[in-house]
Amino acid sequence: MRRRTFVTATGTAVVATLAGCSGGGGDDGGGGGGGGDSGPEGVAEAYVSALDSADPDQIESVIHSESELSEEYSSEETVALLEEIDFSLDSTEVIEQGDEMAIVEATVTTSGMGEEQTETQELELRKEDGDWKVYAEGSVGG
Repeated sequence: MRRRTFVTATGTAVVATLAGCSGGGGDDGGGGGGGGDSGPEGVAEAYVSALDSADPDQIESVIHSESELSEEYSSEETVALLEEIDFSLDSTEVIEQGDEMAIVEATVTTSGMGEEQTETQELELRKEDGDWKVYAEGSVGG
């Protein structure tokens, strides 16, 4: 049962975890580039870091206000599961970017409850008030 809980939690969280720290270019200073703290990869990195901290306020700060993820990561049960899991971002790559939407592919390793798994995920980011925010997440491949 704990294994199922771990897999479910990491399936959701890894998806969230997805994106992050390696990848192209530096920050362009305007929040539009792929790299840097305010670009899509920087936001993806902040998202994974927030998941690793299991801090609902930190997680909420990087999630788009219209995203269903907000409700998902605010439950006490999910936060308790996140506290049991360590997230490590292995790689990221912006695979698509427009003015208002970007897709970041990330490879994340999660460990906890006696399990470890590495998955590649896609994070969909959308602009909100000029800032990139995580809107959706999903697994890559089969």
